[in-house]
Parts: sequence; structure tokens; C-alpha cells
Amino acid sequence: MVDLSAWVLLLVCAVPLWIMDHSMLMTLIQWTAFAGALVGINIILTRIIFPQIDLSEFVTAAKEGSLPASIVVLAVAFVIGLTFLGVVVWAKA
Repeated sequence: MVDLSAWVLLLVCAVPLWIMDHSMLMTLIQWTAFAGALVGINIILTRIIFPQIDLSEFVTAAKEGSLPASIVVLAVAFVIGLTFLGVVVWAKA
């Protein structure tokens, strides 16, 4: 949360919206909160799908050069991404 460039970008975009169009800024804040809720749903779903996988062990092994661990990390990241996409599509329907 200390990345200054992200905060500067947020301020550069949000301050003009706040000055010019309050309703658009409120819409942006609402969509950001909605996206956070969708990420929470995605985390719950992936914990249900993969309760037995401790990804930190696989990431550590992948950093050490283990190809099978790298494949597991990639596969889990892919499934998490597809699950998030599915949740977003479901939420928009």
C-alpha cells in the first residue's frame, strides 16, 4: 500500500472527476467496491475448489527451479483467473 505511483495515478484521475462530475466519481467508487466483492467471492470459490493445496509451498519450490511446482502454480493461477472471469460474467448477467 506504499506504492506512491499508484496513489498519484489515483489522485490525478479522481480529483478532476470529483471537481467536474460527482456522479461519475460515485459510479467509479461503486464499481470498484463491486469488483472487490467479486474478488472476495472468487477467493471463497477457489478455497472450496482447492482446499488441500498450499500454494506457498509450491511457489517456494518453483522459485528453487522445480518444474512440476511451477506447472502447479501456473495451473492454479489459470483456474483462479478463469473462475474470476466466470464470476464477473455471472454478475453482469
